Amino acid sequence: MPYQLDDVIQIDFYQEYLAQSVINSLFYKITQIIAGAITDAVIDSICGAIVAWLKDLQSSNLSHIGQTVYNLTDGITTNNFVNTAIGAATTGDDLAAFIAVGMKKSVLTRITRPGAIRIAGIKESSVVGNLLTAGAVTAFETVGNLLGNNVNGSDSGNTVVFTPVVVGRNIDGSFNLAKVNVLADVGLPRLTTQNSRKYWRGD
Repeated sequence: MPYQLDDVIQIDFYQEYLAQSVINSLFYKITQIIAGAITDAVIDSICGAIVAWLKDLQSSNLSHIGQTVYNLTDGITTNNFVNTAIGAATTGDDLAAFIAVGMKKSVLTRITRPGAIRIAGIKESSVVGNLLTAGAVTAFETVGNLLGNNVNGSDSGNTVVFTPVVVGRNIDGSFNLAKVNVLADVGLPRLTTQNSRKYWRGD
């Protein structure tokens, strides 16, 4: 089977914003089969749900163009999905592509360091001075709460629980699946930058 209980998966979310490529990577462990089986459609439903959460925070000039899912446990299975969406934020001018809202992925144990996510497509209306507005903080904390908790993938009677994790790395940069750390929460939104999204750097 392409996906089994206890498999660890990586989901890459591909976006385009102000002529720059943006990629967010999230990691999940398949922790429970409530009903049915782990199908490609169940995995696709997870991708669609997360795109819906993210796009509500992002500029209408940002486009979600697709997702790639890797099964890190079997090291073979790869699926491509096309959950497309346009950001929902329309008020105010766009901030540069390398400006992001970063959130910390706190973890339950010390076997790995905490993780992070940097969300692009930020509007000037979300910022006062060098800080996020109170409304923006609340909006990002709401999505952080969704990203930091279990999410159910469902399709045609199949329901599967995915638990968000941080995956440790070996010295050579490869994944260390002996170090899979469940998230405690995702929060502490703040303005930051992502150098790889500057126009001369690429993704």
